[in-house]
Amino acid sequence: MNYLAHAALSYQYPEITIGNLIGEHIRGRHFDHLPNDIALGVQLHRQIDSVFDNLPAIINLRQEFAQGRRRFSGIIIDFWFDHWLANNWDNQFDQSLEQFQQTINHWITDHWQWVPDSQKRFLNYLMSQDLFLKYRSMSQITHNVSLVAKRLKRGEKLHECLEQIKTDYKQPPHDVFLEIFSDMQTMTQTYIRHHNAIE
Repeated sequence: MNYLAHAALSYQYPEITIGNLIGEHIRGRHFDHLPNDIALGVQLHRQIDSVFDNLPAIINLRQEFAQGRRRFSGIIIDFWFDHWLANNWDNQFDQSLEQFQQTINHWITDHWQWVPDSQKRFLNYLMSQDLFLKYRSMSQITHNVSLVAKRLKRGEKLHECLEQIKTDYKQPPHDVFLEIFSDMQTMTQTYIRHHNAIE
């Protein structure tokens, strides 16, 4: 999953959400340098990615990509899911996406000391551009895919994956993504309650 989906799944918990947002940039399994809830958010980030990537529906989507593109398909599906979520936000949450973006901006700013150096440039970009709002536009998704592709050895395959979903689907598979998001919400809340109870 990508940034919007990660933040949305834990949005009731500010520090857990911060950990969830920075999880990709935290290495190793020792989080003693982090506050407890931020550390839990990092662990949650990894759990979300592991569960999401192994869902039968996501595996089936990956299988629809050509063999040479399949290893890059997960990145595209993550972006595509955020595009779907941004456009269906009002059906999922009482708080508007605009309000959510401002909330996330404040949380990131308030917890800036915990943001890894490797992620500061991107999170500054996310806040200054109100990036979650722009995820509604497929042109923004295309732009972000291009940025990621520049960092990959075979980045052209990422563009090929994106063009394939534009051609094959036109729109994200709403019913599939809706069921996935509901299941991921349940998993996330169960995970947080369980680990908070342990602590």
